[in-house]
Amino acid sequence: MAVAAQGLARPRPTGRVDARHVRGVFDRIRLIQIDSVNVLVRSQELPLFARLGPHPRDLLPRLAARGELFEYWGHEASLLPAADHRLLRWRMEAAQRGEAWSGLVRVARERPELVEQAYRLVAERGAVTARDLAPRERPKGPWWDWDDLKRALELLFWSGRLAARRRPSDFARLYDLPERVLPPAALAAPTPAEDDARQELLLGAARALGIATAGDLVDYHRQRPPRARPLLADLVEAGELLPVRVEGGASPPTCTRRPRCRGASGPRAPVAVRLARLGARPRRAAVRLPLPDRDLRARAAAGPRLLRAALPARRPARRPGRPEGRPPGRRPARARGPRGARRARRDRGGLAAGCACSPAGSVSAGSRSPPTGELARPRTCGRRRNVLLKAIFLAARKPKPR
Repeated sequence: MAVAAQGLARPRPTGRVDARHVRGVFDRIRLIQIDSVNVLVRSQELPLFARLGPHPRDLLPRLAARGELFEYWGHEASLLPAADHRLLRWRMEAAQRGEAWSGLVRVARERPELVEQAYRLVAERGAVTARDLAPRERPKGPWWDWDDLKRALELLFWSGRLAARRRPSDFARLYDLPERVLPPAALAAPTPAEDDARQELLLGAARALGIATAGDLVDYHRQRPPRARPLLADLVEAGELLPVRVEGGASPPTCTRRPRCRGASGPRAPVAVRLARLGARPRRAAVRLPLPDRDLRARAAAGPRLLRAALPARRPARRPGRPEGRPPGRRPARARGPRGARRARRDRGGLAAGCACSPAGSVSAGSRSPPTGELARPRTCGRRRNVLLKAIFLAARKPKPR
């Protein structure tokens, strides 16, 4: 049930994927969190591929350019349907009252003229980034080291006075007036009462998640529990949500009673939260840690060694007809030019002498069985060979004395 609600249980489309399929995805999951992390592709592209398979990668930017999607603080920075703009206006009004990040509130309190100047510049120039308006006041540091102009623009964006799109080249926010980004119908939609808008967001989260704890429903659009939990009770009393209890569950989940309830985890961050409830150990990704706290070198050095030490029997045995004097699984080096010849002579010499970094006799000329003992250590021989090759290369580059 939790997998089907967001379309992960249905087969992917077999024909051409277009904007209609993307609209169907948003009808189910209501939002997609966006992030600048780019390992394979931008993180916002992965939910579409998981549900639609191969598709044109410009579908999301194209729908955002048309005004069908807009960026705002849904579940963190997210892409949402333009029709949901009216449901988040209470959050924009709260930002105007000072309910935002402390750095943004400080700029509004100490430099209100900068906030208004930034608004006027965007209104005059159109879609611009913070750097298009003025150079930085100081050199940029790590992570989100914003200057006051950037904070002013973010406050205007949070409060709804500005909207934003993403620049495809570097993922920077392009700030512009809402009437230039969103369709007139979305801006002209009547603003519901705050409690009604919050309840509609909770129902949308319930349809997207299918079965969820109260915390999952509240966190889907980053609502605050003290305000949202009483609204959940009202929805249960009205019959919109059905309380259920899962055997072994920490708290009683709730599930929507409507036919669209076929449940599943939300996009990106909600998925991680819900998988953690299944027993996965919470762990901070290295990309989320400051550079001084990342121990990537130690992990890179220890990981392969542990893997090789744990799988000693995975080394392939000698095949019949393999020439002796060569370790199993190793192909002879091709003698292409002087460098290839040196590599071949080096390999032959190393095999005849054995490996100085591993137990004596673990690799030797004429060995018919796979090496035994510590299989992580022989990698040191490769490092020594690299050092030797580097020394030979540097010696060859030194100018000969005249």
